[in-house]
Amino acid sequence: YELLDMLKEDLIDLTFNCTPDSHDKLRRMPGFQDTILLAVSTRFPVNDHLTDAALTTSDILSRRYQDPECPAVTMAAFADTPFILLSSGNNLYSRSIAFFEAAGIHPPMAMQVSQLVTAYHLAQAGIGAAFISDWMVTGKHPEMIYYKIDSPLAARIFDIVTPGKNYLSNAQKAFIQLFQAVSAQVIHIGGFLPPGMFRLPDGPSGHRRKKPCVLWRFPLRRSGFPDFHLKITQLFMHGRRR
Repeated sequence: YELLDMLKEDLIDLTFNCTPDSHDKLRRMPGFQDTILLAVSTRFPVNDHLTDAALTTSDILSRRYQDPECPAVTMAAFADTPFILLSSGNNLYSRSIAFFEAAGIHPPMAMQVSQLVTAYHLAQAGIGAAFISDWMVTGKHPEMIYYKIDSPLAARIFDIVTPGKNYLSNAQKAFIQLFQAVSAQVIHIGGFLPPGMFRLPDGPSGHRRKKPCVLWRFPLRRSGFPDFHLKITQLFMHGRRR
């Protein structure tokens, strides 16, 4: 909430936030959606029992986890796995605790950190499992296994938040327009359509209304996706604390 406080005090022009509050009187518009994944090092034996649900970095980059038929896991199997969590007060920390409570577990906590990127790097080093955003997976990491989480809390919609004024500055308008244009381009190149954004009618291409338009079965469509994926990820993540 530090950035929201700065926004209210006119110290910054805009920010991203996925915790809407009808009482804060800020201006919000949909920015992008991400999916929370569980990232686990191959060092942990729990992976041996979840091979059917295990996803590789290639699966994540191809958005395979958005297919409704992709297996998902609860946290029940990870009761003895150490976790790297974000500091309390972060939206992802609250969702992490909700995942644990839904499974009725209290796993050991390896450590708490303030940055999501730090948690991911520590998970890659084998310190513990970590919840990450799907946008963070931008390259091949054979030392990591990822899991789709069986919970509606795994989907987050981030708003572009600006002060609750009657006008936007030219700089704010320009950033929002650029961001939305780049986001639309990512969606087109990646061949997927997050809920709440663009829809296409049913058709022979594989698209179905009201379902994620993953098209991971058509890899040629996203032959140029990874490099562009990295660029938009850097735009999303720069200067923003989860």
